[in-house]
Amino acid sequence: MDFARELKRLHDEGWNYKQISKIACKSDEYIRSYIKLVEQGEDRLIQGVESGTFPIGFALLVASTEDSQIQGVLMDAFAEGLVTTANFAQARRIISARAKTSKKSPASRDYTVNQLQHDIAETTRVTT
Repeated sequence: MDFARELKRLHDEGWNYKQISKIACKSDEYIRSYIKLVEQGEDRLIQGVESGTFPIGFALLVASTEDSQIQGVLMDAFAEGLVTTANFAQARRIISARAKTSKKSPASRDYTVNQLQHDIAETTRVTT
């Protein structure tokens, strides 16, 4: 988190993304994305990026999800290899559809990675 806060501090002091990217040895886009996560207070996502658990692109997708419980399920699903950047939109649609058809919110404690896996299997199951 110190790295994240330092990048944000440099930006707040007037450094542009290109200047910061040179000293951090990262791309301008990476720095822009990273600072966005810091500004949104996404500490868990930043820690996941810093530890190499998931890429920054995935962290940005999760950050765009408003419900923190759903964010947690998506991060755990990524860690288990169920959700990737490529199928993220599909997973989020499945969760949203479940919320519309269920009296319980998918953000309730009952909604887990296993339930998401089941819902994905049901959605993609081919009927013969």
